[in-house]
Amino acid sequence: MPKGLVSWFDDRSGEGRIRRDGREYPVNAADIETERRIEAMEQQRIVAAERERLARELHDGTIQNVYSVGLMVDSAQRLTQAGGPVAERLASARTVLDDTIGALRRSLGVLRGAESGATAEPLGVALERLTRDPRLGALADVSLTLELLSGEGLSSERTAHVLAMTGEALANAIRHGHATRVGVKARRADGRLRLEIRDDGVGGAGETSSGHGLRNLRERARLLGGELRLSSPAGKGTTVRLDIPWDEGEQETPS
Repeated sequence: MPKGLVSWFDDRSGEGRIRRDGREYPVNAADIETERRIEAMEQQRIVAAERERLARELHDGTIQNVYSVGLMVDSAQRLTQAGGPVAERLASARTVLDDTIGALRRSLGVLRGAESGATAEPLGVALERLTRDPRLGALADVSLTLELLSGEGLSSERTAHVLAMTGEALANAIRHGHATRVGVKARRADGRLRLEIRDDGVGGAGETSSGHGLRNLRERARLLGGELRLSSPAGKGTTVRLDIPWDEGEQETPS
């Protein structure tokens, strides 16, 4: 169904029209409810992605810059006369910097806690929670197959990425692929996580699709040191395959 603003809707007939790009398209109550449910899930992912971006910038940029200034202050302290006025000012500056770093790290903790939600969970548990979301269940039959040993912990950051990618692929399958059945399979093999999302939708996304959603999935896969593959023949559904190193230190490209 085209995404846009509802122009009008008749409660008695259950039919209406939606406006997008200056044109109107017919819709029914089921279309509008599907759009509402998926829109709510997408909004949650947008907020989570923004928190993730802010946390990454805070850790890699701001905190590191303040820490570097602290090292410069330490160096200057060693060049000044102990007990003198300059030394005292530098000591005060160092205290302020330490307090600032502490405040930034507390903010980082809040962001990461809000962003990941339940990502302290094992990956399998988190995927079960995601695929059993009643909002998804009302739109399609979503199944999950896990081949993960208990106690095999993926880091919380990587789990957050995998969950976000799975959620986006599920939403795409339902919204754009019009799928009624979606299967999610996650397994660990040869030190890698291999995730597959397969649907029975209309397909036709194409390996060269330039949509924002697909670009976002591939960028996340790249950040995780792996790759994402798409198979979407017209009329035969879509399969998304993610292949990433299980551990953060292993960044080889899969063969």
